[in-house]
Amino acid sequence: MGTQNSNEEKLPQLRANVYDAIWTERHYQEQKWGMLEEHPQSVGGYLTLMRVHLAEAEAAWAKTDTDKEALHCLRKVLALGVACGEQHGLPKRDFNNYPE
Repeated sequence: MGTQNSNEEKLPQLRANVYDAIWTERHYQEQKWGMLEEHPQSVGGYLTLMRVHLAEAEAAWAKTDTDKEALHCLRKVLALGVACGEQHGLPKRDFNNYPE
C-alpha cells in the first residue's frame, strides 16, 4: 500500500518534468525551424517525421545498454506530436463514452 501512495504522490512532479522536457524541445524546434506559420506541415508530414525519429529512438535503444539516447529521440517524437496538435488541433478524450 505504501508504494502505491508514494507513486501517486510523485506523479504530479514526474508528469511536470516530462511536460517540461517536451516544452524545451518544442522551444528548440521553433528556434531551429521557425514558428508553425513559417513552416506548416500536414498531419501526414508530422506522422512521417515522428516515424523517422521513432525509428532513430529504436535504433539508439538497440545499440546501447542505456535508455539515454533513445529517450532523447523520444523527446523529439513527442514534441513533434505537440507541434502537430498546435497546428491542427487535437480532439479531447471523452471520458464519458468509455465502455463499462
